[in-house]
Amino acid sequence: MNKDDWIRSYQLKDEIGRGSYGDVWRAEKQMGFGGGRVHYALKFLRGKDESGVDIEKVIGEIAVWIKANAHANIISIRDAFIEQGKYVIVSDYADGGSLKGKSFPRETIFKIMDEVLSGIEFLHGVPIIHRDIKPENILLKNGIACIGDFGLARDFDKTQSTGLGGSMMYCSPEIIRNEIDNLDHERTPLDDLWATSVTFYQILTGEAPFRKMGDIAKCKREPLSPDFPAELTGFFERALHENREKRFQSAGEMRKALYEIVSAEAKFTRIIDDYQKRFQELQGQLEQTQRQAEKTNRNLLEEKRRGEELKAALGKLEEVSAADRKASQNLQEQIEALQSELRELRRTKDAVTAENEKLKAQQTAAGRIISPPAQTTGAENERLLPLPPENAEKSSDSAASNTESGGAERLLPRPLKQTENEDNRLLPRPPKTTGDGSSSSSASLDLAVSYYSRGEMALRRKDYNQAINHFTFIINLSPQDADAYHKRGIAYRQRAIKHRQTGPDYNFKEALANYDKALADFTRAIELDGNKAKFYYDRGLTHYQKLDYKETIADYKAVLDIDPDWTAARDGLKEAKRKRRGEIAFGFIGVIMVSIFVIGLIVPTYLLAHPLASFTTVFVKTEIYNFGPTGETIAFVVTAILYTLLFGGISGYLIYFIEEELLIEWLSVSMLVVVFIIGLFSVGYLAYAFFLMPNYYQSARECYEKKDYACAVENYTRTVRWYPRYWLTADNAAYLERGNAYLGSGSVDLAVRDFEKAVRLNPNDPQAVERLKIANQAGQKK
Repeated sequence: MNKDDWIRSYQLKDEIGRGSYGDVWRAEKQMGFGGGRVHYALKFLRGKDESGVDIEKVIGEIAVWIKANAHANIISIRDAFIEQGKYVIVSDYADGGSLKGKSFPRETIFKIMDEVLSGIEFLHGVPIIHRDIKPENILLKNGIACIGDFGLARDFDKTQSTGLGGSMMYCSPEIIRNEIDNLDHERTPLDDLWATSVTFYQILTGEAPFRKMGDIAKCKREPLSPDFPAELTGFFERALHENREKRFQSAGEMRKALYEIVSAEAKFTRIIDDYQKRFQELQGQLEQTQRQAEKTNRNLLEEKRRGEELKAALGKLEEVSAADRKASQNLQEQIEALQSELRELRRTKDAVTAENEKLKAQQTAAGRIISPPAQTTGAENERLLPLPPENAEKSSDSAASNTESGGAERLLPRPLKQTENEDNRLLPRPPKTTGDGSSSSSASLDLAVSYYSRGEMALRRKDYNQAINHFTFIINLSPQDADAYHKRGIAYRQRAIKHRQTGPDYNFKEALANYDKALADFTRAIELDGNKAKFYYDRGLTHYQKLDYKETIADYKAVLDIDPDWTAARDGLKEAKRKRRGEIAFGFIGVIMVSIFVIGLIVPTYLLAHPLASFTTVFVKTEIYNFGPTGETIAFVVTAILYTLLFGGISGYLIYFIEEELLIEWLSVSMLVVVFIIGLFSVGYLAYAFFLMPNYYQSARECYEKKDYACAVENYTRTVRWYPRYWLTADNAAYLERGNAYLGSGSVDLAVRDFEKAVRLNPNDPQAVERLKIANQAGQKK
């Protein structure tokens, strides 16, 4: 291999590494027509004897590396193939190189180690043990530390390799001791943490903590230099402790300890910065105080000079003649006499003003009295009073906005239109206003009293339309009358009840409109006079009849605040609270029922949409553009949702069409019941699958590792058919690994079928392509 050689679509540029497992070259690839050139790292793996590649080892490395792909602090694998008799692995190119032989500021080292520990924490969660953490295998890509070289990485389980593996300088004491005693050692995540701690120590100090293998076995470290950060002493005492049980037990625990150190250091730095800033502020204040003191001193000297001048002027004033002082005294006496007279005039004015206010209050009270006269009976009122106008209700809103100012003319009733029942009888026009307005006030008061009495009689007769007209007339006459609003609200509420009752007057829409008008009148009455408990009670009762229990509770509480002994309000409050709790519970149950119905509609349609989504995702990846693993997942999820919504929408419309267009109600109801039952079973099955169902995929892998291929095939088949978590992806892993199990058991035809399925799901999977070739070759030989 030479510079500028082409390896498929990659052009070699320079060799960037060489090791016992192979050579690494930097290469460039043209990204589409007119696109930029992207750098990649190509790793050419050597075979066991340079004559051929160790396929099992390569496949193992690729499989482990692919599992670790989805993390920002791990170098991602992009491609793999065989070229010129060598296996080639294509991965991201780290432009910053490795950490070997480099030094960094302490803050950068903390950042690098946090990123490395984040990657290790992800690997251990997969679970994977890297087995070869060292500065050479930590690379900087765009300034971010990433873990690379998965040649020694393994899934950790009971079959974990026990060989020495990796660089001895970074091996844990347990590995070294067992190697010296010629004993096996099962690798664990703690070995990766030991290697990470040694790497951290080395890039921080520039030297390794141990000189020889014997020192590692005894945990005998080199003495720390005097300039070694004191806050890190305890960290390394624990990280490199002789007893593995006293070391950090996870990467997350080590990250937390590192974060506390960095946070403490940052805290002290901030404190020092704050003190420096405060010192500068105090220094500035001191300078300002000095300047102010100098200015004050100059002002004192100036004041002293002026004081001497004033003292001289005062001496001249004392020479004024006695006659002038006498004249001044007489003038002062005259001023005091005028002030005394002015105070007397003010007291007189206040008394007159108070008397006027008292007269106004009496007039207002007289205008607000609207109870019917004792000497007039209901029958006489019916006989003597004219009927109210039919449009009185409509004019109430405009009348309510009028103010009490502007003279008696604005308080008088307007001429009334004829109605069908009244023939030509009209309300009398108000008497003409005299100079003092007494005739107008008296007429308005008489009309208000009469119409109030007539409105109450209409309520007792259950003639709610007439009652509304009467009280509307009063409101037009006196827009500030809270009792008139209250009575009209009662009439609206009773008319709403009449519309809600079954019969010829039933009109639910009209009932709601009357309830709203009643609530508006009760609210206006409360605004005008908020100290009457009955206003709140009637508004609360109206809310209760509208089934608005939340507002009912608020109004009944207001009633009890004003009148704690109101038994009906207390009982109504208890009932409203009970209804409110039932309303909340019913709403919750309704949400659950709707959710079950939706699941019953979506789950079957999703099972139908899943293969179409998989086909669409593969088509986009192979025929349009390969967005990578993340893009593939997003494409699959989006297409699965779209297909599911399409089929679900068609099903829902079919149910609607059967009931609304074909009028086959029993069939649509039956379909809804079936969908609900499917949803009920789906919810139960999903809950069982996600929380109680055995992990068939993991069981299959364990069987495969034990070479129990029949068990592996059985569990992989269960994974594909019954494991809902597998339904949520377009992954080909189960088919690929079941094919391996078939191949191991000698069922070549079944293996070929599964490998072909895996390739269809992901044509760019090198393992699937390679295993399909192997299976086909085995089938031909057979």
